[in-house]
Amino acid sequence: MVGRESSMPLASGAGPGTSGSSADSRSFSARILQENRYLVKVEFSNPKLPPFRADEPPPLGGGQGPSPAETLAAAIGECMTSTFYNALERARVPVTPIETVVTGTVGQNPQGRLRVVGLKVQIRCSPVDPQDQARFDHCRAIFEDFCTVSAAVKDGIPISTEVGPSPGPGAPGASG
Repeated sequence: MVGRESSMPLASGAGPGTSGSSADSRSFSARILQENRYLVKVEFSNPKLPPFRADEPPPLGGGQGPSPAETLAAAIGECMTSTFYNALERARVPVTPIETVVTGTVGQNPQGRLRVVGLKVQIRCSPVDPQDQARFDHCRAIFEDFCTVSAAVKDGIPISTEVGPSPGPGAPGASG
């Protein structure tokens, strides 16, 4: 499907991986459109979010966007940053600007296949007022348990994969 754009709407209701039983559940989706070899355009179900391009690093791809491993690191880092900030905000602890660095390692599993084998997250900030240190420390101790993305990765989220034919010309979801 290189070079084709689909007009198929992105999912907005409950789907694979969502139970639909919790009042707190919500669905989301990302659509990945191949543009050229490993270069893809990533679109989101939220129409306010701009698409971005992702690519594999050389020699496979052209390195024209973040790799899947880098995107995973960014997702975990952003979620941990916002979760930590949320805990601090709820505890009314003003802090210096938060800086998070996620460093990943790609290695081989026992079958010799490449995998992200480790991620190290470093979050840096300090309470503005030293009198808030105890509440800051409490937030630091509990926030990880509330991080949606990192907890899901640690827990080993189930992934359901389907591969099927591309829609033919004139079919729903086909461009043309």
